[in-house]
Amino acid sequence: MANDERFFNAGEYPTIEFRSTAVEQTGAGKMDITGDLTLLGKTHPITLQAEVVGSASEHPMSAVGAIGFTATGSFKRSQFGMDYLLTPPLVGDEVTLLFDGEFQQQTGAGETEAGQ
Repeated sequence: MANDERFFNAGEYPTIEFRSTAVEQTGAGKMDITGDLTLLGKTHPITLQAEVVGSASEHPMSAVGAIGFTATGSFKRSQFGMDYLLTPPLVGDEVTLLFDGEFQQQTGAGETEAGQ
C-alpha cells in the first residue's frame, strides 16, 4: 500500500518531512512546536504539543547530556490530497501523530563524544 497512489504513493514521494519553525513554552516542561509538514508533495503548517519526559547529565550510551521528550499532534490527510475512502466514509480523515525521541548534547563540530 505504501506505493499505492491512493495512499502514501512512496514511489513518487519517498519522504515525509516535518521542519519546525517555532517553539513556544506553554508550561513547565511543555511546549508547542509549530512547523511545516510535507506529505505527497504538499506542505501545510501543523503544531505538535511536546513534553519533556526526562533528562540526564550523562546519557548511559553516549556519555553526553540528553533530554527525552514526547510530541503529539494531528492533521487531516485530505489537506494533502489523500482522500481515498473518505467517500463513502470507510477510513477516517484525521491522522494522529505520536513521536517519542531525545536530543543529545553536542560536544563540538556536530558530533557527540561517542561519535568522535
